[in-house]
Amino acid sequence: MAYKLNKTDGTLLVDLIDGTLDTSSTSLSLIGRNYTGFGEAFNENLIKLLENFANTTSPSNPIEGQLWWDKSDARLKVYEGNIFKAVGGPFVQKDEPNMVAGDLWIDNVKNQLYFYDGVTTTLAGPIYTEEQGVSGFKVESIRDTTDRLRTLVSIYVGNGQGGSTRVATISNVTFTPAIGYKIDGITGDIKKGINIIDKDNFIYEGVVDTAKNLIKNDGTKVTADSFISTTGDSVLGGALLVQNSAGITIGPNNNQVLSVVGDTFSIANTQLDEDVVFKVTSTDAGSQTIDAIYIDSDVKRIGIWNSTPQYTFDITGDLRVTGNMLIEGTSTSVDVNNLRIQDKQIELAITDDSTLITAAEADDAGVVVRVTGTDKKWTYRYGPNAWTSTENIDIDAGNTYKINNTNVLSSTTLGVGVVNSSLTNVGVLTELQVDDINLNGNTITNAVGGLTLDIAGDVTFNNTNRITGLGVPVDDTDAATKIYVDESIAAAAISFSMDITGLNDTQIASVIEDLTPAAGVTEGTTARIHCTSLTGASVTGIDITAVTTKSFIAVDSNGVQNESVLQDIGFTDATGTVSVVISRSLKQFIKSGGSWVFDQDLVSSV
Repeated sequence: MAYKLNKTDGTLLVDLIDGTLDTSSTSLSLIGRNYTGFGEAFNENLIKLLENFANTTSPSNPIEGQLWWDKSDARLKVYEGNIFKAVGGPFVQKDEPNMVAGDLWIDNVKNQLYFYDGVTTTLAGPIYTEEQGVSGFKVESIRDTTDRLRTLVSIYVGNGQGGSTRVATISNVTFTPAIGYKIDGITGDIKKGINIIDKDNFIYEGVVDTAKNLIKNDGTKVTADSFISTTGDSVLGGALLVQNSAGITIGPNNNQVLSVVGDTFSIANTQLDEDVVFKVTSTDAGSQTIDAIYIDSDVKRIGIWNSTPQYTFDITGDLRVTGNMLIEGTSTSVDVNNLRIQDKQIELAITDDSTLITAAEADDAGVVVRVTGTDKKWTYRYGPNAWTSTENIDIDAGNTYKINNTNVLSSTTLGVGVVNSSLTNVGVLTELQVDDINLNGNTITNAVGGLTLDIAGDVTFNNTNRITGLGVPVDDTDAATKIYVDESIAAAAISFSMDITGLNDTQIASVIEDLTPAAGVTEGTTARIHCTSLTGASVTGIDITAVTTKSFIAVDSNGVQNESVLQDIGFTDATGTVSVVISRSLKQFIKSGGSWVFDQDLVSSV
């Protein structure tokens, strides 16, 4: 009968079946009645309870209220139905733990304290990590020369390596620190307000209402007298903004005018035939100042890196056009060693108004290589409607001829697109692929499935060769290996009946050994024995008097007196009712360690 194990609150935990060991209901091993070897599990349960399941990982199958000593955190934790929660004190560890509302966690790497409100983990402080260093406001006290204690609020910024630097201190009065209380970086008095430690390099980014001076990028201080004058000569070191269309006029005779005309920025030369030059200083020119663009006004020519243009647009160097280029004229000459064209198509026979010509008019259009003798042509011929070549066609190794993007022929192989042919003879094949079947030497291979033989007659072997390499059979019609048959027979369970009156389990095992020696069966094979034994017997219904015959003889009694005594007694067959008491049971033995041993008593249906 199964044990019904209840929890403290009366709810059923598990029905523990006889003869079993339950390791899935709780973290302990629950021992069923008559479980063999219960001692090990029982003692291990006691050990686990003593050490509170001490381990770096939580126990499996915990139940509410269970304790666990977490060796990783060196803390005692209790299971509250969802997670193991520390019994007392905050979590002290590197990574955020699983917490419930009210838990505290100290990050022992960053040295910061967090609290959890049930929804969000919030930083309590400090606001900086151990690695960042002290950063933010810090209240300090120092003594002045009158031995009075003064309160300061200093601003620190960490260096990201655990250290920090005081960058400023704030005081509400001006005072002189006493000897031994001076702040590094501040000479003399500490002034009322914000005292910057590094005054020469520390700057404010932003806007202030008033200032005594303006500080330039190099740190120098300038007054109003340092700004550009609108009436006299000045050197302008910054940007100049002219917010009118008239712009800027340059030159003694108003030679050049930079202006805005309508929506157009204009650079105008006001003097007749006066050239315009844009100069640059170039490393490629030996760090010299050279003409980059030269506009020759009187002949209307522009030179690029060319001070004496001979054409309307004369460039010295390379020309790159990223857009379309249209050249209109009678001829175009390209005198170069290599001609590179990025476009995918070269269109031929296009008329000047882009009207397309007919296929007949395009006859013999293509590429012609002019040579001494007969020209070499790759041209379109209208008659056969095909591209033709006057020369042989030779493609590089590894390439193939294709039709409709399908391989037709390579140097050694017909393409897969060739599905029909008129071959009448094939030479000796070293390999043959038919669908998924590959024949190579004496091997037939199917890389994607099995092999089916659809043969009208029997398969006959004309020798004594064997079929080898068979797998383990699955279906009833599968072929089986010899070892599979041998092992199946050796592992088959043994069963028989016997009278065990007066025999114990060891003697029964000896009888099994006599009938089926353990050496001939597989380790773990079981033997089920249906046992009968005589436990008692009784006889009723026999009349002894009716079946008894007696004879007597006279003898002397004390030498003078005859006495009749029983001389003989006989019995005939008697009938009655015999009742016997027989006990029946079912025992299981198993081969273990090379011998038959008792395994367990089973429940018999008789």
